[in-house]
Amino acid sequence: FGLACVVVAELLPESSPQGLFAAIGFFALLVAAILMLVPKWDRRPATALEVSKAEPRYPEATWRWTLAGLGLFGLVVAQTWFRSGTVIAGGDIAPPIGTAWIGHIFNTYGWSGSNLGGPQANQGRLPFGVVDELVHLAGGSGALAQRIWLSLLIAGIIVAAATLARSLSMSPLAGVVVGIFFFFNPMTLSQVGIADAYLTAMVLVAALPALVISYGRGTLKQWQLNLGFVVAAPFVGFVYSNPPSVGMLVLTVLATPLLVWVRFGRDTAVRAWWGLLLAGTLMAGASAYWLIPDLLASSSIASGTLSSVSAWAFTESRSTLANGFWLNTTWGWNFHEFYPYAHLFRQFPIALVRPLIPLLALFGLTLRSPGKDQRVLSRSTRLAGLLSVFVLGLILLSNGTRAPGSLIFDPLYHLPYGWLLREPGRFLMVVALGYALLIGLLVDRVGSRVRTPLSPTPSGGPNTIETTRVSWSRWLMVSVVAIASVSAFPLWTGSVVRGARDGFPSEHVIVPSSWTATADYLNSSKAPGGSLLVLPPDDFYQMPYT
Repeated sequence: FGLACVVVAELLPESSPQGLFAAIGFFALLVAAILMLVPKWDRRPATALEVSKAEPRYPEATWRWTLAGLGLFGLVVAQTWFRSGTVIAGGDIAPPIGTAWIGHIFNTYGWSGSNLGGPQANQGRLPFGVVDELVHLAGGSGALAQRIWLSLLIAGIIVAAATLARSLSMSPLAGVVVGIFFFFNPMTLSQVGIADAYLTAMVLVAALPALVISYGRGTLKQWQLNLGFVVAAPFVGFVYSNPPSVGMLVLTVLATPLLVWVRFGRDTAVRAWWGLLLAGTLMAGASAYWLIPDLLASSSIASGTLSSVSAWAFTESRSTLANGFWLNTTWGWNFHEFYPYAHLFRQFPIALVRPLIPLLALFGLTLRSPGKDQRVLSRSTRLAGLLSVFVLGLILLSNGTRAPGSLIFDPLYHLPYGWLLREPGRFLMVVALGYALLIGLLVDRVGSRVRTPLSPTPSGGPNTIETTRVSWSRWLMVSVVAIASVSAFPLWTGSVVRGARDGFPSEHVIVPSSWTATADYLNSSKAPGGSLLVLPPDDFYQMPYT
């Protein structure tokens, strides 16, 4: 019933009936998800050892080839974003030209671009700085450094999501679905785009929970978990250019032991928690080089101006439950100059992705729960219920100050530092990951070779039902990949990097030779010592120059 209401809401135009159907569907689905968390009564609950033995095992070689193939696929897709002789720049993205900034990356005072000097925290840019410097040392250009950086991030997102599916004991087939859907969806298209800070956050929000779960299950040692978190520290600093994204990342990682408890049992969850506690402490220590300067620099931020709802209320023009269900609440979606391909999502057949995305993600709520003797399937079902509760709660939060999300958003926003929750549509990133995992669980459920008592014995023998289930699972995987590809087609066609339109210049930028000539002079011994003052001082962070 809840899914039916959501599908109807997605097919209706934006109006009062749409909001009503979406709200009814939301609360019905929430009730269904909560009911799935209620364990069936069993005189002798399964022990952790029994659960471990009953978990399906998949060949390591199959998983290695799956992850390698997904990584290669991500690298190939990324190449559609680039044009020969240009760099990607526009909006908040500056041209990646010049390396002098790398030598000043640890300075704590400097010119921010919109003032005459003040505290600054460029330490967070270290990951790209390393890539940029290595490429230049090898004789490459800033354009090549940018191409390598973005290509690795895109491949990392897909591989990290598939690795998370693997840590949750999903099949390689489900891993392909999870990896593809986490990157190819309307949230990535509308909210993330070419912003490397968001792309980095997508890698971490899947990779760090995968490390914690793997340690809890005993497939990683403590030193490996610690090393993974310490290596991730500079990338968390890179994401900190958008502080709410780090908060989202921290909360997701802290919630991971709960997922482990539901999926693998209490003992595994406790082990995961203690491992996370130690690894998280080491990560905090490794982050001191960027965290302390950032906290000092934040003292100069006009948080009073940022906290005013009127300063960002315009971004809530599309913050509805219906739009949250299909992972797209971005305010600029209605403006052709920002999203020149948005009008296609209102035309048949692309418009069908709106109801199909929540239908696929939450369809598992409609399946009959397995019997109490099917312990592994039962735990998988409860995991689907918990993930559904999480994603529904975040969809509600993404409404911001608009009803019904205001019921939980407004009290949180008025807490100290609550202004960091402004523009909560960005938290749909975690919803997209939850959707991907739910679809992966659905693929495994459909393709499960474990015959439940409700399944009749086929006349063709036991092998017939196995073949049928695997066949259905493969068809479901193909369908999911097709829907994901259509729902975010500009990501693989390259049109996500927008060309010239409506008076806006192309984001494929040719940097004038005068820029590099000026930089070469200023960086040479011929230039006088001291600082360079650019007048007039910018009154905004994004300024045109001749």
